[in-house]
Amino acid sequence: MNDGTVCKTRYPILMVHGIAYRDDLPLLKYWGRIPGLLRRSGAEVFFGNSESWGSYEKNAELLCGRIGDIVGKTKCDRVNIIAHSKGGIDSRFMITVLDTRRQVASLTTISTPHRGSYIADVIVNKLLNDKKIYGKLLDLYGRIIGDKDPEGGKVVRQLTTAHMKGFNEAVPDSKDVYYASYGSDLKKGLNDPLFYFSYNILYEKEGVNDGLVSVTSSRWGEYKGTFTGKKRKGISHLDIIDFKRIKTGGIDIPSLYREIVKDLKEKGY
Repeated sequence: MNDGTVCKTRYPILMVHGIAYRDDLPLLKYWGRIPGLLRRSGAEVFFGNSESWGSYEKNAELLCGRIGDIVGKTKCDRVNIIAHSKGGIDSRFMITVLDTRRQVASLTTISTPHRGSYIADVIVNKLLNDKKIYGKLLDLYGRIIGDKDPEGGKVVRQLTTAHMKGFNEAVPDSKDVYYASYGSDLKKGLNDPLFYFSYNILYEKEGVNDGLVSVTSSRWGEYKGTFTGKKRKGISHLDIIDFKRIKTGGIDIPSLYREIVKDLKEKGY
């Protein structure tokens, strides 16, 4: 099978981003070189176009409309979702609460905090607790990059461990959708200075993590494995979406996604 068909799945791929970014920003692309490789390998790839600081309720509505557009354009009745970070939470809420299970064949989550993140707990307790200014700053940033109705403070609270415990009880998986997940391991904070402090804080509380999300929290549905670099180099929360567009720890990130989509194809999705 050549590269031109290896990712030619039965259903198109919908890629859903996490917080603090948008699909329509002109300079830096959230998914790096990944969409290009998937398309060259035969996949139809679309983006969720959700808000950077939208709550999972609001982003789920946007994703629902986006799926309607894709289904109409491709004449396929379902999509495969690949979601990073909070995008996985938005997608789970959409599937179950907005009842889109018949339009979603599979949901693959990458470093999604299904059980919340202790980092969100720390932010809420240290910065957002009775200090509305920080939430307003997140909202301002969201509006600057294009959000219509950002809710930064609410979004961080939704990612706390306590909130996600309630979420998981209230939002069960659909039997009509295949759920798979992957985590990533930074190995040590110095491997990505941006996450130096958060990695160490999270490691003490939740163990192996990528700087924002622990491997334990990223497990959902069929856990397919933990991405990490070779030898001492790990893979951070941003590395895993090819944000830096370089090999990380000797790993070509886009090729990991080609394998993910190849696996979906082999499963009939």
